[in-house]
Amino acid sequence: MDHFLSKIASLMSSSKSPAGSASGDVAHQLMECAQASAGRDPHQAEELRSAACAYLSVIR
Repeated sequence: MDHFLSKIASLMSSSKSPAGSASGDVAHQLMECAQASAGRDPHQAEELRSAACAYLSVIR
């Protein structure tokens, strides 16, 4: 769980572009991380996908 939260925090702090493109970048990066971890840790992949959806629903 700590790795999950640190991943989200680092993705959010690394986006220094305007709000419109930053929201897409963070969600895109979360989905890429979910895809990469799907074979190793399906539960974490699902959490990352949920985080991407939640992030987009808050931003939009």
